[in-house]
Amino acid sequence: MVNSAIFFALLPFLVACVYASVTPLIKERATEPWLNLPSTPSLPGNPVGKTALINGVNLWYAEFGNVHSKDVPVLLLHGGFGNSDYFGSVIPLISQTRRIIAMDTRGHGRSTLNGQKLTYDIYASDATGLLKFLGIPKAAFVGWSDMGVGTIAAMMGSSTSTFVERAFLYGAFSNIKASNEAYSGTNIFKQFVTRASAEYLKYQPRGDLKALQTALLTLYSTLPLYTASDLAKIKLGNKVTVCFGEHEEAIKLSELDALPKMIVGSNRVIIKGVSHFGMLQNPAAVAREINNLLAQK
Repeated sequence: MVNSAIFFALLPFLVACVYASVTPLIKERATEPWLNLPSTPSLPGNPVGKTALINGVNLWYAEFGNVHSKDVPVLLLHGGFGNSDYFGSVIPLISQTRRIIAMDTRGHGRSTLNGQKLTYDIYASDATGLLKFLGIPKAAFVGWSDMGVGTIAAMMGSSTSTFVERAFLYGAFSNIKASNEAYSGTNIFKQFVTRASAEYLKYQPRGDLKALQTALLTLYSTLPLYTASDLAKIKLGNKVTVCFGEHEEAIKLSELDALPKMIVGSNRVIIKGVSHFGMLQNPAAVAREINNLLAQK
């Protein structure tokens, strides 16, 4: 997730990545794990993946695990400006008996962008549209950051909520006021922007990075605007886990208490020693909490 102020800070890094080769901004690793941004893993087996035409865009997805499993499938949804690769180290730890689908959000990674305005409702419609395309009536949603918010939108939407059997939210937020303005000044943010720009150009060498940046800037300057009464409409109870890293830096720390309280009956989980990028910093801990939710009756 990146708010409007952050994206203005982001712009020079985007331009640099378009016109010059990318080199790391931060060469020295910090000693604390939550200050480091480990390398982006590859998806298991380096799949070519497939695309599906959903809501006017070609959504890229790949499947893992047991595609014939009778257990509820898991849909992995990455954060803003990222791609599905960020779940690469988590997937093997949760896919032993389940069907796993990783999807690149519209305009991100290997998925295309059209001229439609980005909203979290559109993200929710894309995710559930892919499930419908695959013939999956319900799934366990795992949403990180932006797609944690997209998962919230899916749980509240009249045409999407039936697809969400349970939900794991990592680094999600309810309102643009929950964004931490200081995030754009952190070393880890600068590293992520540089890396994510290079990854975008790798997967979409003819893509329009500026168009994605503009679309995201509009999104982050206007949404989300959920209230407590909005979130009270979510009725999944303990089938929702609201998870944060102990050293969450993209979101104000007050949200770590506020969001779980607003989703009635949800589980609040704080993973020690990690930040907004917990799936890179400690994938085993993130996978453990996902598995705990999947086992929840």
